[in-house]
Amino acid sequence: MTGRSFLAEGRPALVVGPGGDRRGTMPRRHGWAAPSEVGMATRVLAAGAVVRDAAGRFLLVQRANDPEAGRWTLPGGRVEPGESPAAAAAREVAEETGLEVAVGREWLVLERPAGPGVVFEIHDFLAEPVGGTLRAGDDAADAGWFTPAELGRMALTTGLLGHLETAGLVNRPDTARGRPSPDGERAP
Repeated sequence: MTGRSFLAEGRPALVVGPGGDRRGTMPRRHGWAAPSEVGMATRVLAAGAVVRDAAGRFLLVQRANDPEAGRWTLPGGRVEPGESPAAAAAREVAEETGLEVAVGREWLVLERPAGPGVVFEIHDFLAEPVGGTLRAGDDAADAGWFTPAELGRMALTTGLLGHLETAGLVNRPDTARGRPSPDGERAP
């Protein structure tokens, strides 16, 4: 990858190839396993990655399974027992897209209900591609690179665009000028 890295830390924490081979090290910051019982809900640890290429495009996968089958989202999935969230993010990217990534800093932790008594605790990381060949794999129906402008016209998973906007990864208009009004006309 050429140009300036968008990762906050200069050196990647971990690189995992499509075969699961680890090419770096990640200090074990998190001592939990997934899933675990927390209070009344079963908490399932998951991880994903915001992967951007040198052109600033986002790597997304189209979900093949529910929840939200057919919608586009960040590559990610469950953390395996004994695995760190960062390692899981790199592994999931490799499994779902065929790409090796350098995982940087954690940028978002969120909780998402997954049915009665189950909550996913999702840790998303910033990452950059370092190798591999793009292909849909694992539970992804499709995978591709998309510009920030394209994201607004896509069927994305619930809340994804808002999270990317809030994090400053996708620009949102600062004023109503130029934004469509509810009836489709341009605002003054």
